[in-house]
Amino acid sequence: MSMITACVPPIRRPESSQLVVTGTVFAGGFSQRAQPLSDATVALRDANSGATLASGTSSAAGGYRLAATVTTNSRVVLAVDKQGFAPTVKALVAAPYVELAQSLTLQPLSTLECIDSRCSAPRVDVEWLQPPMNAGAEVATFELELENPLQVNFEGAPIALAYVKPSGGTTGSLAMRIPAAAWSRIVDAAPGTGAIEVATATFDPLGAKWQVGPAALLYTESGVELPESALSALQRQEHAGGAVARLPVSDGRFIAVTGAPRPRGCITGVLLADDKPAQGGVLASTVSEPTGVDATGGFCIPTELGSDAQLVRTQYAGVPYAVLALPSPTQAGSCGGTCRDIGSVTIKSDSLRTPRLCRFNGRVIDTLGAAVPNAEVVAIDDSVLGNNVTAFCGDSGTRCAFAAPSKEDGTFTLNVPLLNSALVAARADLTTAAGDSQRTGGLRFTECPTEVVTVKLQRGVDRLDVTATLAGNVLTWTPPRAAARITATNDLGEEKWNDAPPEGLTPPYTVTTPLAAGDTLLVELDGVGRDGVQYVGVGSVTRP
Repeated sequence: MSMITACVPPIRRPESSQLVVTGTVFAGGFSQRAQPLSDATVALRDANSGATLASGTSSAAGGYRLAATVTTNSRVVLAVDKQGFAPTVKALVAAPYVELAQSLTLQPLSTLECIDSRCSAPRVDVEWLQPPMNAGAEVATFELELENPLQVNFEGAPIALAYVKPSGGTTGSLAMRIPAAAWSRIVDAAPGTGAIEVATATFDPLGAKWQVGPAALLYTESGVELPESALSALQRQEHAGGAVARLPVSDGRFIAVTGAPRPRGCITGVLLADDKPAQGGVLASTVSEPTGVDATGGFCIPTELGSDAQLVRTQYAGVPYAVLALPSPTQAGSCGGTCRDIGSVTIKSDSLRTPRLCRFNGRVIDTLGAAVPNAEVVAIDDSVLGNNVTAFCGDSGTRCAFAAPSKEDGTFTLNVPLLNSALVAARADLTTAAGDSQRTGGLRFTECPTEVVTVKLQRGVDRLDVTATLAGNVLTWTPPRAAARITATNDLGEEKWNDAPPEGLTPPYTVTTPLAAGDTLLVELDGVGRDGVQYVGVGSVTRP
């Protein structure tokens, strides 16, 4: 009697001594999410000199392939750009024989509408203040906890990020809103000045370098300068009035407000493939640039300090293998110096990872838990290459559903291929008795969900209709949210006085300065509610 044993084929080894990068360029946002983008410019550049090593354009199916001759530990950047979209830039510590599969998502730009002395757009956390005549701009802002177009190591830790492409001049300033979820990470860059100043930085996609910018003052949404005394309340999210940094206008650059630097160290080791040095392998985590493996199997990963293990994805010959739980560095250091040596780690042929088709049954809710109908819901894992998407979804894409509106009860169903991490995002325009709201929310998944997914729309802007009432010298308003400022003007519209304490103002408000007939009180609601959503609104009442 004979037995037949199935043999797992050995791991395929890289064939080219060059750095080879392949992938698919996808559209992000909502209206075009997951659509392949053709004619995007894709380039590999030397991270130090900025010299172009290889370049090309994406095909009709969004695919691209670049190859360049590199040396071990040469740092390169992969940059992708297309008209109407914000660029995406990812850095890589390269080595010969590296074959990297890297798909990319480009976020669509929004056009700022210029009215009077400012340019703005819905769902965009940047305004252009005092722009030149006939100015215009295209802008994209990002929810960094969900999507980051810049995977380039930087000592500062961005807490708010935007891409701005102005036209018609660069005078004025850019007012960038810091999301309430990031307020706890705000740091005063210049203590003792009496005001809150935050660190800023810019990133040039062409040069692929971060540059530290000037410290920027923080203001409320209404333009009131925030004093240092408001910092602790701001960090506790107990501040009324929002947090907006004013930065210089940059031409075709990313702008960022940065928080406290995150201490970094490094880990070294040896990667083996079927017990042999895995030259050309790649290791990458969510907090480090992908790192290529040298001829001995050696690697060094610059990453954040921590006590917990970090998940590191591996690729070899352009194919994804096991996700490894590797120790984090516990002391500061840099590659070439002191690093934590973790010894050897091994990938086997049976640890090959392949995409799987996931069904996302979910429900969209607001911050109070109520169902949100007619929300736009989208999902994509951009680590899945275009040919794999076609294999799962069919040539016509009928087996997949990357986008769908939520039903009357807030429910939705999407079918999406997943390899590394799928983003499920939703947005909605809501109209209530109090005004209009624009809300977004999202989640990331590294595994197919086994239960109903709940997407909470907890970021956005509530634009409130404010009704002010004056009885004697007592001012009240509805909705009774905290106001950032109360201003008195005369019958010519000239300001007489204003009251704008950092902690905000709540009704009833006693007017201590006598008002003349025809004087008007303006109530500016401007802050963040306990649900974490920003609210704005203006109401007025005139003394008869």
